[in-house]
This record gives sequence, structure tokens and C-alpha cells, in this order.
Amino acid sequence: MKDYVRLARLVAPHAWLFAAAVGCMALLALTTSGYAYLVGPLLRFVYASDGGDLSRVLAPLPASWSSFLTSTSRAIRASDDSTGDVALALALALLVVSGIKGSAMFGERQLMARIGQEVVRDLRVRLFDHLLTVRPQALLGERRGDVAARVSSDVLQIQTAVTWGVASIARDVLQLIALVALAVRLDPVLAGVATIALPIVALSLYRLSRRLRRLERATWDQHGKLYSVAAETVGMVPLVRAYGAEPRARRVWRDLTDRVHHAAIRASRMAAMASPLTEMLGAFAIAGTLGYASMRIRSGELTPETFVSFFAAIFLLYAPIKGLGATGTLMAQGLAALDRMDALLRLPAEPADPASAEPVARLQDRLELRDVHAGYVVVEDGTLLANADDDDAPAFPAATGPMREVLKGVSFHIAAGESVAVVGPSGAGKTTLVSVLLRLLEPTSGEITWDGVPVSRVSRASLRAQMAWVTQEPLILADTVLANIAFADESPDRARVEAAARGAAAHGFIEVLPKGYDTAMAEAGARLSVGQRQRICIARALYRDASLIVFDEPTSALDGHAERELAETLEKLVRHDDPDAGPRPAALIISHRLSTVMRADRAVVLDDGRIVESGRPSELMERGGVFSRLFR
Repeated sequence: MKDYVRLARLVAPHAWLFAAAVGCMALLALTTSGYAYLVGPLLRFVYASDGGDLSRVLAPLPASWSSFLTSTSRAIRASDDSTGDVALALALALLVVSGIKGSAMFGERQLMARIGQEVVRDLRVRLFDHLLTVRPQALLGERRGDVAARVSSDVLQIQTAVTWGVASIARDVLQLIALVALAVRLDPVLAGVATIALPIVALSLYRLSRRLRRLERATWDQHGKLYSVAAETVGMVPLVRAYGAEPRARRVWRDLTDRVHHAAIRASRMAAMASPLTEMLGAFAIAGTLGYASMRIRSGELTPETFVSFFAAIFLLYAPIKGLGATGTLMAQGLAALDRMDALLRLPAEPADPASAEPVARLQDRLELRDVHAGYVVVEDGTLLANADDDDAPAFPAATGPMREVLKGVSFHIAAGESVAVVGPSGAGKTTLVSVLLRLLEPTSGEITWDGVPVSRVSRASLRAQMAWVTQEPLILADTVLANIAFADESPDRARVEAAARGAAAHGFIEVLPKGYDTAMAEAGARLSVGQRQRICIARALYRDASLIVFDEPTSALDGHAERELAETLEKLVRHDDPDAGPRPAALIISHRLSTVMRADRAVVLDDGRIVESGRPSELMERGGVFSRLFR
């Protein structure tokens, strides 16, 4: 039941649409039972000698309906011919029932289709909004292709469950109620015999749907892996060919497609059992009903026309039951997709700022770290997920896992306008340090202050607005050059964009692009060199006009010539003396390149999560310590 409550919550924002759809379904159910009833009077009219007695033919109907059909048919014919009255009344009844049924069916389908589209839109917006707030460490265990599959394919499965599954359940249940009510009205004892199999069918379908849901979830998990491998392979085609790894790629792909195939076969086999099971149980019930009814007809307790109407109701009764069996497959698929969607929505989000949080202004004095410790929880597969000491730690899947402390009492400062290089061997904690500064990861202990104010007291948005980040891998959107440089600015200032590009020494190659700054970039900027992509990223940082620019290995992927050019660009950025250029930003430069590090005002050496040396790069080189050993 709780699963259907989850679906109900998706539909709840559109309650008025659903209420209108249910109204249409109720009309559809009533008209279906009306068809079942009319079969008996029609048969009697055709074969019985007293078929012209209109009052007797219409006797089982409510008095108001019988009166309406009698008066209307006689008014139309203007005759006392009772046989003609019966024919016209039944024809009129069929026309009215058909018109109402067709209109109700059209309304129900249109309304439920709209609800399905609304649910898809709401889900995608909700999921994307949540992904933008999830802690980056929590996404490390998710494959990008699988996440994309959940946003696209899984959402469509949920749409199908809402549009057709929920609609079918509501429609079929209402039809069951209407047809059982008609059967009970015609003959309560016979109705009890005919519906004795309903509880058995319902229990069987329930158990079947639970097993099917598990199989569908496993199938879609395999689909997610398939999408991930496809996305990864497309991006690595040159590398695959260069290494001659086509056989391995084909083997991995075929293994995955085989798994998807076998999982889908198992699910389809289970789904195929629903209809035969319903047919078999329904056949037993109908056979028993026929046997018992024939005995009562021979004894005179049951009239033939009543039995025909009753049999039509029971015959139609098993159509919605079969429908519920088929709907079970759709619901199992939809609920399996909803499980996968909820798994993403349960990923821990960044904690909200306290109500007392205040914005920060441009850095005037210094950014300081005092005895900062930070680390991650390690889960079974080795993924680093979260700070163990965070308040929200229990929300993580493996909050009970071991703690890996990365920063172990880091203390240093960056003065306004100063450039500081952070160096150290791989695994020393440099990337973690960047995450802590940007508040993408909260320290487990210690304090970070901005002009003397602890950053825990300020809003994350205002703090990040004073920082710009140039990542190790140049991140380029599949959008125009202008949009890539302006990035978060939805109303870009073209003059500022060009000024930022000139500052990053990118204006020259941008100008010769087919449409200049309006040139659309390929995915990940594939048509640009690594150095050009990195310069666009630096221009993006300059456009932000931040107090602190963090350069995270900006030259690691460049050759010697490109590295020197970019290093000179960085030097100009952190050492400019142009009074018209505005306040000089502070710079934190993480690099393994000596030529880049030597241009910084100061360097700190991080080793095993601790600061072991600090000073001017030239002085540290002369000391012969860790800094000197790293570069010599």
C-alpha cells in the first residue's frame, strides 16, 4: 500500500485533474454496467412472445430511468404500439449509453495523459534541483550514464505507471464495483457464486506483482550500467583504437547486453503469467456460475432475460480483472523506476545555512585556516562519501564505515591580493583542501575565517560568489563561448566577457572562430585544444571578479610550450599593477609544475595532510627540504 501512496503523492499536486478523470471513469463504469443490463431486455424483446410489454422489459431499471425511457419513446412515436415503444426505448437507451461512454472515455484518457506529462515535468525538475544541491562526495558512487538513465528512461516508466497504470487501476476498480453491484441487484445468491474467485485472483496478482517489481528493478539497474558504459566508450573511442582495445570493449558490451537481455526475459516471463492465471480462475468461476444458473432456470427461480443480463455483467466483470493483471506489469516497472529515482533523491544534500548566516564582502585582509581537519567515510567499494562527523552523516549509505582523515590540522593563510602555491605529493590532501575552501566539504574540526569571520557563520552562496575555481580538467559546456565565459550570468555583459578573455590571453583564438564569441562549442569543447579550453576556463574565473581564484593544477595537461604561455598568463593575473584593472585577486595555485609554482608569492608544502614547509619558493628550494626534493 505504501508504494501506491508514493504514486499518490506524485499525483497530489494535480488533484483537481485526477478528480475530473475519476468522474469520467465513474461514468464509464456505469455505462459499462448499463450495456450489460441491456443485453437481457434486448434478447427478450427479440425472442419472447411478450417482448412488447415495455413496463415489464424496463422493470429492473430504477423507476426514474424506466419512466424517462417510456415517456420519451412514446412521445417520439406518438403511438400506443407497445412493441414499437420497446424497440425505440431500447434504441434510445443504447444511444444515450454509447454517447456517455464515449465522452467519458475521451475525457479520462485526455486528463490522465496530461497528469502523466505534469508528473514527468515535476519529477525531472525536482530531481535536477536535488542533484544541484547534493554533496559532491555523495555522487562519487554514482555513474553518470546511470544517473542520466534515471532522469530520462526511468522517469518515462513512472509516467507510464501514472498515465496508464493508475488510470487502469481506478477505472477497472470502478467497473468492478459497478458490475458487481448490477449482479447483486439482479440476483445476490448467483452474484456470490460468480465472484467467489475474486479474492484468489487479487491475492495471486498481488504476489505476482511484488516478484515482478524486483525483477524489473534488477533489469533497469542493468540498463543503467549499459548507458554508463555506452557514454564512457563514446568518449574513449580514440583511446580504445590507439590501444587496440576493441575486443575488450566488445566483450564488455556484449556481456552487459546479455545481462540486460536475460533480466528482461525473466521479467517478461513473470509478466506473462498474469493473464493466463486470471483466465483460468475466471473460467472456473464462470463455469460454476453457468451450472448453478441452469439449475435455477429449470426450477423457475431465475428468468432467462435476468440470467442473460447477469451473465453479461459477470462476463464483463473479468475484463477489468484481466486488466488489473496486465496493469500489474506496468505498475511493477513504474515502481521499480520510482525506487531508483528515490535512491537519487535520498542522496544527502548540502545542509542549509543557519538562519543567522550573513553575506560576506570582498576579501580585505585574509582568508585563514586554523588547525583544520577533514576526511571521508570509506564504504565497502572504496568510495569516499562524507565527513564522518557531519550532522547528516547517518543519511549516508555507509556512515558506519571507517573514517579516512585527509587533512590533519592544516593551518595557513592567504592575504588579500597574495598568490600562494600549494604543493605536495599525490594524495597529500590538495584536492580536499580546495573542497574545504569552497565549502563543498565541511571540516570535522578546526576553523576557517574570512576577514576574521568564521565561514560557518556566513552564507555559502555569498562566500562562493567571492571565489572562482579553475579546475584541473577544463570543463566546457556544449554552448557558445560567450555563455561558457559568463557561465552563471544569465544576462552576460559582452564587454566584460571580452575583457576577461583578453586577460586570459584567449581573445585572439576566439576571434578567429566561425562566429567569434557566439560560436557554439562541441560537447566538452572537443574542437579546441586543451590549452584553449583552459584559457576559456580562466576567462570564466576572471569574469566572476572574485576575491580569490583557485587554480587546481591548471597546467597539468599541457605541453611545455603551452604550459609556459599559461604560466605567464597566470603571473600577469596575480601580479598586475594596472590601477584601472580593479583590486588584485588573491590566488591559490595547486600545481606540480615548478615553473608555475616559482611565480607565486609564497608556497606551502602539504604532505600526508599536514603543512610541513612554508615560505618563498626560491627560499624553499634552497633549504633542501620536501619542496626541493619534490622538484629536484
